This record gives sequence, C-alpha cells and structure tokens, in this order.
Amino acid sequence: MEAFLAEGNTNKVMVKSSGSTVHNLTFKDYINKGTLAEEQEKILTELMDSDLWDTYSTDSAGLSVAELAMTKVGCHYSQERRYEEGYYDCSSLVQRLYKEVGIELPAVASTQGKYCYENAMLVNKKDLKPGDLIFYSHEENGEFRNISHVAIYVGDGMMVHVANSERGVVYDPLRDSNVVFYARPYQ
Repeated sequence: MEAFLAEGNTNKVMVKSSGSTVHNLTFKDYINKGTLAEEQEKILTELMDSDLWDTYSTDSAGLSVAELAMTKVGCHYSQERRYEEGYYDCSSLVQRLYKEVGIELPAVASTQGKYCYENAMLVNKKDLKPGDLIFYSHEENGEFRNISHVAIYVGDGMMVHVANSERGVVYDPLRDSNVVFYARPYQ
C-alpha cells in the first residue's frame, strides 16, 4: 500500500514516503480492530479456532499440486508446445497442475503473480507449504512486478520448476535470490 499526502486544495500530490503492503493479518488482528459486533467476533473465533478449519486448511490442494509436480520432473521445456503432453514452460506447469486440482490460474507467470497478489494470497517464506508458488524477477521486463519466472515449492527446501531448454522440468533447492514473493493460490 502506498500513502500519498496532499497539502491544500490543489490537485497536486507529493509523495512523502512509500512502503510495502502488509499481508497476512490474522483473524485476531481483525477482532482487535474493534469493528466487529460481539456475535461476529464469537462466530469468527469459533470458525477459525476449530479443528474443522485446521483439517480443511491442511493444504490438500497444495499437497496434490506438489505431488503432481514431482511426476513432471524430466519433462521437456517448450514455450511453443507448452500445452502438449510432456512439454512445459514455467507458467504452463503451474497453470496445468493447478487446473488438475480444480483451481484456474492465468497463463503467464506475471499474471499468475498479479492474480495472487490482488487476491491476498501471499505468504511468508517461513510459512511455505507444498504447492505454494515462488515468483522470481530476473530482469526489468515491464510485467507485473517484473515477474519472469514461477516455481512450485514441494517441501523440505526444494522446488520444481522449468529451468531452461537444456534441463527442462527439474527438482532443485529453493533459490532465495531474485524472489519477488511467495503465494498460496489454494487458500
């Protein structure tokens, strides 16, 4: 979120400072704001604290995506043939695997990132779970947040992604450099 401060009654706005977006407010943070009625607080607390919610959010969709990603290791890279069996680029791997678990995502890494960002699906690195997405920027490209690559976190500090035409779909250690953000599109 950026805040702009204006002085006087003119249409001129001077940027005094800018910051980053705050993500991952918990339900307790919303309750602490004091804007909910007592009954609303009670319902929210019961829903979010329940074992049912924990079971629901144990990430079966994410785990399924991670397992599917592992089955694609060794497949070929091709942007032209990205929708043919055995061929992927980074974003088609993500799109096709998520579609298999019933989640529709855009076709390009930058628009996948924008979708996750605009729908508050970002997570912190320390909270990564199998199936989460890792968005990278390797250069300024004019796309959303300059995103140029996406990978699927599969657990234990490892990711599956489409590296390049020589390596294809690979199982690699999670790379921290050039990360734009992490996202969980199955929340």
